[in-house]
Amino acid sequence: MSNKPVKTFRDGAIGLSVWERQGKKGVFYDFTLSRSYKGGENGSAYASTFREDNAEAVIRVVSEAAAWIRERAAQNGKLEGTKAEPATQEANSDEPMPNNRAVA
Repeated sequence: MSNKPVKTFRDGAIGLSVWERQGKKGVFYDFTLSRSYKGGENGSAYASTFREDNAEAVIRVVSEAAAWIRERAAQNGKLEGTKAEPATQEANSDEPMPNNRAVA
C-alpha cells in the first residue's frame, strides 16, 4: 500500500483524502478530513477542527468520498460495513424511502 492517498476531494478550504489499507480481510478504505487556513510562516496551515460555516462543504466531500469508496469496493467485489438492500418502493411513490442507516 502507498503512503499517499488514492483519491482526494476538495471543497474550498475543506479537503478529504481517501487511503487504501490492507487488513486481515483484504483491502479497505478510510479517510482523513482537514480544513486549510492562512497562518504560520509558510502561509498555510491545516486543522482537524471545523466551524459551522464549513458544514455544507464537509457534508459534500464526505458524501462524494463515500460514493467513490462504495464504487471502488463494488469494483473489487466487496462492500464491507454496509448492507446492500434492494429498494422496494416504486420510484414514483409519494412516500419517502426509509433511511436504514444508523446515525451516531
